[in-house]
Amino acid sequence: MLETIFGDKTMLYVPAKVAVAGLGNVGKTTLCRAIMGEDTTAERVETAGLQYHNWSFEGGSVIFFDFGGQEMWDTILRRTIQRLSGLLTAKLILMVFDVSTKKTFKETVYDLNRWIDYFEEAGRKSNFARPVLFVGNKIDCENPERIEKGGIDVPIRELRTPLMDIMSRIASPNQTHTLRLLHPSHDPRERFEKNVVWVSALYYNRNEDYRQRMERLRQEIIAAAKQPLKSK
Repeated sequence: MLETIFGDKTMLYVPAKVAVAGLGNVGKTTLCRAIMGEDTTAERVETAGLQYHNWSFEGGSVIFFDFGGQEMWDTILRRTIQRLSGLLTAKLILMVFDVSTKKTFKETVYDLNRWIDYFEEAGRKSNFARPVLFVGNKIDCENPERIEKGGIDVPIRELRTPLMDIMSRIASPNQTHTLRLLHPSHDPRERFEKNVVWVSALYYNRNEDYRQRMERLRQEIIAAAKQPLKSK
């Protein structure tokens, strides 16, 4: 718990739980480091199984459940999601995908269906519907020219159809599934724009555009962490 003292009163904050899911090598661990404001250029090691990251901010704290996304861990991760009771009270699930090329975009977006199935299956006995936010990472492609221009090629942004199809699975504001969009909307365009954040986790502090994108994601997480869970 995070303890804060105000005058003669002590406030205790129970850390909010945030799950970070997605295919392997989409940059989930680097994303967690970027959100926490840490150095993301240090040597990166592929996550094996599950890692935890603790992040404190003014007025609260978060524990990130950082899942490895390689197929070799698939069975273990599925069981972990089913048995890890803390995930049933997760305040937010970040579904991370890679926008560096059209090929990786399609592969990592379609893979999110698998993660949605896992969290849905695990949450059937829960009374709460956990919100989901989609995060498109690697808008820089680790390319200096794209960093200077703010990243995200137009062709990549136009590949929104498969992502919108996946989002439609949990899109209805009145649905009874165990997952829901962080910002429900009946309008597909509004639904897409409000529930997808495009970031560069690796170079989040290289220019103002990247910093603003990361700051938006931080604020979304903080807001979700402070909100009570909604019943299904």
